[in-house]
Amino acid sequence: MEVYEFIITDEEARDYHKLSYAIRRLKISDWIRVYINTVVFYIILCGIIYLISADFMVKIWIFTPLMIKICLFLIMMAGFAVIRSKNKQLKNLFEKYYLDSDFHKEVDELHLRDVKVSGLELLVYYRKKGIND
Repeated sequence: MEVYEFIITDEEARDYHKLSYAIRRLKISDWIRVYINTVVFYIILCGIIYLISADFMVKIWIFTPLMIKICLFLIMMAGFAVIRSKNKQLKNLFEKYYLDSDFHKEVDELHLRDVKVSGLELLVYYRKKGIND
Protein backbone atom coordinates (compact mmCIF):
# COMPACT_ATOMS: atom_id res chain seq x y z
CA MET A 1 0.00 0.00 0.00
CA GLU A 2 1.28 3.43 -0.90
CA VAL A 3 0.56 6.86 0.57
CA TYR A 4 0.27 10.13 -1.32
CA GLU A 5 0.24 13.38 0.63
CA PHE A 6 -1.56 16.57 -0.37
CA ILE A 7 -0.80 19.74 1.56
CA ILE A 8 -4.01 21.50 2.59
CA THR A 9 -4.51 24.99 3.96
CA ASP A 10 -4.61 25.76 7.66
CA GLU A 11 -8.23 26.93 7.38
CA GLU A 12 -9.35 23.66 5.73
CA ALA A 13 -7.62 21.58 8.40
CA ARG A 14 -9.14 23.69 11.19
CA ASP A 15 -12.62 23.46 9.65
CA TYR A 16 -12.29 19.69 9.25
CA HIS A 17 -11.54 19.24 12.95
CA LYS A 18 -14.24 21.63 14.25
CA LEU A 19 -17.42 19.95 15.43
CA SER A 20 -19.57 23.05 14.95
CA TYR A 21 -18.43 23.47 11.34
CA ALA A 22 -19.23 19.83 10.63
CA ILE A 23 -22.80 20.16 11.89
CA ARG A 24 -23.46 23.50 10.12
CA ARG A 25 -22.21 22.11 6.82
CA LEU A 26 -25.06 19.61 6.36
CA LYS A 27 -28.01 20.37 4.10
CA ILE A 28 -31.61 19.36 4.83
CA SER A 29 -31.31 16.27 2.62
CA ASP A 30 -28.27 15.18 4.63
CA TRP A 31 -30.20 15.66 7.89
CA ILE A 32 -33.01 13.47 6.53
CA ARG A 33 -30.49 10.75 5.69
CA VAL A 34 -28.92 11.09 9.13
CA TYR A 35 -32.36 10.75 10.74
CA ILE A 36 -33.13 7.61 8.69
CA ASN A 37 -29.74 6.09 9.58
CA THR A 38 -30.31 6.83 13.26
CA VAL A 39 -33.78 5.28 13.27
CA VAL A 40 -32.51 2.15 11.50
CA PHE A 41 -29.57 1.84 13.91
CA TYR A 42 -31.88 2.38 16.91
CA ILE A 43 -34.25 -0.35 15.68
CA ILE A 44 -31.40 -2.77 15.04
CA LEU A 45 -29.91 -2.06 18.47
CA CYS A 46 -33.27 -2.62 20.20
CA GLY A 47 -33.80 -5.80 18.16
CA ILE A 48 -30.43 -7.20 19.20
CA ILE A 49 -31.10 -6.42 22.87
CA TYR A 50 -34.55 -8.01 22.51
CA LEU A 51 -33.04 -11.17 20.97
CA ILE A 52 -30.52 -11.46 23.79
CA SER A 53 -33.08 -10.94 26.54
CA ALA A 54 -36.71 -10.03 25.94
CA ASP A 55 -37.34 -9.39 29.66
CA PHE A 56 -34.36 -7.06 29.89
CA MET A 57 -35.53 -5.10 26.84
CA VAL A 58 -39.03 -4.71 28.24
CA LYS A 59 -37.61 -3.49 31.57
CA ILE A 60 -35.36 -1.00 29.80
CA TRP A 61 -38.25 0.26 27.68
CA ILE A 62 -40.68 0.61 30.58
CA PHE A 63 -38.38 1.98 33.30
CA THR A 64 -36.30 4.39 31.23
CA PRO A 65 -37.78 7.89 31.20
CA LEU A 66 -38.81 9.34 27.86
CA MET A 67 -36.34 12.23 28.14
CA ILE A 68 -33.43 9.80 28.45
CA LYS A 69 -34.62 7.89 25.36
CA ILE A 70 -34.87 11.16 23.44
CA CYS A 71 -31.44 12.31 24.61
CA LEU A 72 -29.84 9.01 23.58
CA PHE A 73 -31.52 9.24 20.19
CA LEU A 74 -30.27 12.82 19.69
CA ILE A 75 -26.72 11.86 20.74
CA MET A 76 -26.73 9.02 18.21
CA MET A 77 -28.15 11.38 15.58
CA ALA A 78 -25.40 13.94 16.25
CA GLY A 79 -22.79 11.19 15.92
CA PHE A 80 -24.17 10.10 12.57
CA ALA A 81 -24.34 13.75 11.44
CA VAL A 82 -20.67 14.32 12.27
CA ILE A 83 -19.67 11.13 10.45
CA ARG A 84 -21.68 12.13 7.37
CA SER A 85 -20.24 15.64 7.38
CA LYS A 86 -16.66 14.41 7.75
CA ASN A 87 -17.16 12.01 4.84
CA LYS A 88 -18.48 14.84 2.66
CA GLN A 89 -15.59 17.10 3.67
CA LEU A 90 -13.04 14.39 2.85
CA LYS A 91 -14.68 13.80 -0.52
CA ASN A 92 -14.61 17.52 -1.35
CA LEU A 93 -10.99 17.93 -0.24
CA PHE A 94 -9.89 14.86 -2.17
CA GLU A 95 -11.64 16.00 -5.36
CA LYS A 96 -10.22 19.51 -5.02
CA TYR A 97 -6.60 18.47 -4.54
CA TYR A 98 -6.74 15.35 -6.71
CA LEU A 99 -7.88 17.25 -9.81
CA ASP A 100 -5.36 20.08 -9.25
CA SER A 101 -2.37 17.76 -8.89
CA ASP A 102 -0.32 15.49 -11.10
CA PHE A 103 -1.33 12.54 -8.94
CA HIS A 104 -4.09 11.45 -11.31
CA LYS A 105 -1.57 11.47 -14.18
CA GLU A 106 1.01 9.41 -12.29
CA VAL A 107 -1.25 6.51 -11.42
CA ASP A 108 -3.38 5.37 -14.35
CA GLU A 109 -5.69 3.21 -12.25
CA LEU A 110 -5.68 3.08 -8.50
CA HIS A 111 -7.73 1.47 -5.79
CA LEU A 112 -8.31 3.88 -2.92
CA ARG A 113 -8.04 2.36 0.51
CA ASP A 114 -8.48 5.35 2.81
CA VAL A 115 -8.37 9.14 2.90
CA LYS A 116 -7.45 10.91 6.15
CA VAL A 117 -6.62 14.41 7.35
CA SER A 118 -3.55 14.55 9.55
CA GLY A 119 -2.37 17.98 10.58
CA LEU A 120 -2.03 20.03 7.39
CA GLU A 121 -1.90 16.97 5.15
CA LEU A 122 -4.53 15.02 3.28
CA LEU A 123 -3.24 11.43 3.24
CA VAL A 124 -4.46 9.15 0.46
CA TYR A 125 -3.79 5.46 0.95
CA TYR A 126 -4.02 3.51 -2.29
CA ARG A 127 -2.63 0.57 -4.20
CA LYS A 128 -1.87 0.33 -7.86
CA LYS A 129 -3.87 -1.94 -10.14
CA GLY A 130 -2.53 -5.47 -10.28
CA ILE A 131 -0.64 -5.32 -6.97
CA ASN A 132 -2.11 -7.53 -4.26
CA ASP A 133 -1.86 -6.62 -0.58
